[in-house]
Amino acid sequence: MWVAVTASILAPFAGTLLVAGLSRLTSSPKAAGLVANLAAFGSFAAALGALAYGDPRAPSELKLWAWAVGPGFQLVPSLFVDGVTLLMLAVVSGVSALIHLYSVGYMEGDSGIWRYFATINFFLGSMLLLVSAGSLVVLMVGWAGVGLASYLLIAHWFERPEAASAGVKAFIVNAFGDAGLMLATVTAVALLGTDQYRPLLTGQAETLPSWALTAILLGMFVAAVAKSAQVPLQVWLPDAMAGPTPVSALIHAATMVTAGVYLLVRFQNIVAAVTWATPLIMAIGTATLLLGATAAIAQANVKRVLAYSTISQLGYMFLAAGALSPVAALFHLTGHAFFKALLFLSAGLVIHALGGEEDLRRMRGLTTYLPLAKWTFFVGALGLTGLPPAVGFFSKDEIIASAALQQPGMLWAALALLGTLATALYTFRAWAYLFFGGEQNPAGHVHRAGWTMTVPTVLLAGATLLGGLLQYPDRTLSKLLMAEESAPPAGLLLLGVLAAAFGAFLALLSFRRHSPEVYPTEHHGRLWALVASGWGFDMTYSSVVVKPALNVASALRTAGERALFLVTVGLGSWLALGISYLVRRWQSGYARPYLLAAFAGVVLLLISISVFSMR
Repeated sequence: MWVAVTASILAPFAGTLLVAGLSRLTSSPKAAGLVANLAAFGSFAAALGALAYGDPRAPSELKLWAWAVGPGFQLVPSLFVDGVTLLMLAVVSGVSALIHLYSVGYMEGDSGIWRYFATINFFLGSMLLLVSAGSLVVLMVGWAGVGLASYLLIAHWFERPEAASAGVKAFIVNAFGDAGLMLATVTAVALLGTDQYRPLLTGQAETLPSWALTAILLGMFVAAVAKSAQVPLQVWLPDAMAGPTPVSALIHAATMVTAGVYLLVRFQNIVAAVTWATPLIMAIGTATLLLGATAAIAQANVKRVLAYSTISQLGYMFLAAGALSPVAALFHLTGHAFFKALLFLSAGLVIHALGGEEDLRRMRGLTTYLPLAKWTFFVGALGLTGLPPAVGFFSKDEIIASAALQQPGMLWAALALLGTLATALYTFRAWAYLFFGGEQNPAGHVHRAGWTMTVPTVLLAGATLLGGLLQYPDRTLSKLLMAEESAPPAGLLLLGVLAAAFGAFLALLSFRRHSPEVYPTEHHGRLWALVASGWGFDMTYSSVVVKPALNVASALRTAGERALFLVTVGLGSWLALGISYLVRRWQSGYARPYLLAAFAGVVLLLISISVFSMR
């Protein structure tokens, strides 16, 4: 099993090195896609091997070497495999491999294709290292690697100002999360004397003082909120749409944003041991799912609609993690990887066909020209809204059921159902507008996608429709995760379907009656503009944090430049003027001072000779 796990992790890193090396030897872009895809699919095959031969009932650990040993502590990089690891390895590598294949067609002709495939392989390897870490140091390495790769991929088209600024924004916001994870690591190592997972996952963690558990969990919580784009650190994710569409699919579906959910599920015992953690995590998740769902309603860019939907769905996962329901959280994480990747790839088919157009108001009436995209987007919409038979129908209702068991249960369930209604509203409205909004795109202007783009999309549609079999009827996922949870009651399933169906009905009704103004502009009122901006978080941060920081930086720069000027230019000029004044006094042009100086020089010379000759 360990051979398969290590091969799954190392294959993408090897692909990164090979792609980077081959870029110096050949100019063929096909070689970059071939090597990167071989690495990605090889990683997926190895992950399936680990899943087949691994035993979730017997978690195992592989210690690599003693990296740092000192009085009272030791840092030993290690890997840890249990049911959670096996599931994450398979999901991350499988969905990422399909996105790698899709990228071959989508990125064809891109000038930075070598850099793209080298970075996307590195991204996959870092995420696999993160989910298979057995020590906090290895976790931090994978965590930082994912952050670096996301910056490079979001800013892939760095010549575009919006892409460059989006990459920097994602990097800076996630740096807050990195600081939180570092706080948790330092605290754990200082008190436990090791960075290994086992002491944290066993009863030893519960013996720590309450302040220590609070510090560790607080650091992990901040890291999770930043990486998974939860309120109030969700602002980086919508802007990340400036990157290529396959990058958006990779970040939103299987890799980076799921890391925060994984972290809370991995250390679920610490969440349960801290009294304030459950209500806080559930409150943050609920606020995020509602914010994301309502903001998505006001978006006219198809990728930003999906971006805010990702924020909302991650809120559902946080709701489950806070409710101490790891099976529901990871089941929805898995299903979300399928249908969110499907939605992005389906949107990518449309964007590719229209030459890069992303504005829904200029992407209408494509049902005749892109029938495959129409139906795959529809399947993804079923999954996202939680309608049967898609996987989201099963996973989302498990989350609502687990939330209903926490106090006040009816409130959590009602807010989650409200989010389901809003999700159906924006999802089916986008679908209707894309494919039934009038004939505005003549067939001659539509670029057809090749098999490298259509095959991954169809496979993800199949996974979305059949993903419920991961849990039902045999509770397979629960057995893998060694955490049995009861199925949601039939009444709750019915409420979830009714909420989603009513949202879909409202979407189609509003589209049919007011098609030209389905996506109004900011001129339709301040409230609409506020919602479209993501409820004003960017504006608030700009006023409260960014502008004051820039003003302070500008003042410090001005003060520093003045001090440097005084020390260098000012002092130097004063010395030069002083020396020149003295020299001018001697260079008077009269012979008498010159003869006096020469006579004094001769006298001093004779005295010196006499003194040295006497020794």
